[in-house]
Amino acid sequence: MGYGMMGGFGGGLGGGVGWIGWIFQIVILVAVIYLVIYAVRSFSGNTKHRSSSSDEAQEILAQRFARGDISAEDYKSMKDQLKN
Repeated sequence: MGYGMMGGFGGGLGGGVGWIGWIFQIVILVAVIYLVIYAVRSFSGNTKHRSSSSDEAQEILAQRFARGDISAEDYKSMKDQLKN
């Protein structure tokens, strides 16, 4: 049959195109890894968003206390609950 196991026509991971095939496969592998990491992060939730929501809730609580809508006891209790 000729030259080498595949007849000298490539056929390995490079697909017969040499370094270009290897580079293309590495790019594909990196893209797949990136997509998996992105998917895991998006499904697990964003912790930065949670802290900003907590900050916003504390601001609203402080405004309600400043307006006199809630007592000092209620303010302290609600503030402790937001921290946990």
